[in-house]
Amino acid sequence: MSNSDLPVEVGDVIKMSETDYRYGIGALRLRVQHVGDVSIEDGIRWVQLIGAQINYDGRDGVTRHIQARLVALLRPGAVIRPVRHHRPAPPAHPAGGDTDPGWRT
Repeated sequence: MSNSDLPVEVGDVIKMSETDYRYGIGALRLRVQHVGDVSIEDGIRWVQLIGAQINYDGRDGVTRHIQARLVALLRPGAVIRPVRHHRPAPPAHPAGGDTDPGWRT
């Protein structure tokens, strides 16, 4: 499975219960900064993730390196993808030349 096939990408926020990531202690909210490889151990698919733990006040906290159960990321509400706004390109100059009206040869 390639990273492009995974249900999580950089910038997403994931919500994991304690049983959904390895060596977890409590629920976790993580802003994903890196999506790593998928491994299979004991028949379970795990994906390596690095991200900022989101504190109770909504701010980014410490960086965490986790192994998340792939199946847990497929659950509704587990991955929150922020709206990405794209800036439109500025319109082309109608004359197609220099945009400075004071420019003279």
